[in-house]
Amino acid sequence: MQYINKKLRVAVRKFTPFENALEKIWHSFKVQTNTEFELEYSSMDLTELHQSLFEEGGLQNGSWDIVQLSSDWVSEAFNKGAIEDLAPFIAQNEKEVYLQNWPPSLRRSQTFENKIYGIPFHDGPECMIYRTDLFESEENKAKFKALFAEELEVPKSWGKFLQVATFFSSLQQGFYGTALAAFPDGHNAVYDFCIQAWSRGGVFLRKDNSINIDIPQIVEGLNFYRDFIQSKNSIHPQSKNFDSVRLGQAFANGEIAMMINWFGFAAYAQLEGLPKVKNNVGVCEIPTDGENKSISPNSYWIYSIAKGSQNKHIAYEFISFATNQINDCILTLEGGIGCRLTTYKDEEINRQIPFFNQLEILHSYATELPNLPQWASVAHHIDNLMLQVMNTNTPIELLVKETQKLISNNT
Repeated sequence: MQYINKKLRVAVRKFTPFENALEKIWHSFKVQTNTEFELEYSSMDLTELHQSLFEEGGLQNGSWDIVQLSSDWVSEAFNKGAIEDLAPFIAQNEKEVYLQNWPPSLRRSQTFENKIYGIPFHDGPECMIYRTDLFESEENKAKFKALFAEELEVPKSWGKFLQVATFFSSLQQGFYGTALAAFPDGHNAVYDFCIQAWSRGGVFLRKDNSINIDIPQIVEGLNFYRDFIQSKNSIHPQSKNFDSVRLGQAFANGEIAMMINWFGFAAYAQLEGLPKVKNNVGVCEIPTDGENKSISPNSYWIYSIAKGSQNKHIAYEFISFATNQINDCILTLEGGIGCRLTTYKDEEINRQIPFFNQLEILHSYATELPNLPQWASVAHHIDNLMLQVMNTNTPIELLVKETQKLISNNT
């Protein structure tokens, strides 16, 4: 096959484990295939990556061959006709294998009308992540019982979450019960919004695929969120500046007792955290209002082929190689989160990350963002709503109604 050039260009989400794993996997690929291609990649944060792929047309103008694409963006890319259907590349006898390799929750967002627009490579649904040693400390247990006449336990409800966060924040200067990833980048605060809605049984996607956020569960959840993030007694003071990566680093550095974050940051703390954090990491379900079942917000990363690529066959060959069983484990040991069912049960992975096998349980109640082409616009309005929730005293009911008007008029 005649190729236009000998460079395979990859757009990468800026995250050290992604970069390290990509370089190792590419080296193995070159050795095994003797390809004449050279890898050329650029690492970008979320905002930069979205801008390069969509606003600047990178998916269609030939800037990229392979892209690391958030599952939150797939519908937008699909509706622009900007990514390649991979089904023709997946041989007929591999289709059944493809369906068996990953849980259904990691195949939903990139599948449209039996067409497949990406292969999952990094995951980790959101969950509660906590320091087991702090909850198991006899001293902490005694102090907590003396204060509240209750046992110290990992919180299952939002009320208990606030209580426990306040308790841990009182133990020592510069240590906090928890923190939030509240940085407004169209991703972190939007997921905080969804968690507060879903964990209270709130459903904002109507049957006709329109969005209605003006519901009691969202008003209740955002009132709680405002009180929580404005609290000086419970939460890390840098929460408004934290994205999920910085939040994960704060936990790994021993600055907080617990957090709600992507599973990958539990693995990161276990592998790269300070000595007092390593081997003291636990994961469990996210708190609820006490009446509804827990949920696990699910956002993952896939490898997709840009529509404008002139090197689609070699691009798919590399994607297939990069997501095989061996390389799924390599990514995991670098600090990412492999997606294959076999990785969840891999002995070496679970020796190094003892809670890794719990991923299969988390995926049993995984929940994705609405798979709508207009979701990027909706998320923009929700992001602005969350900024006002955090930084103003305007009544939540009014903010929600105003945002609903914007959503209805602009989507």
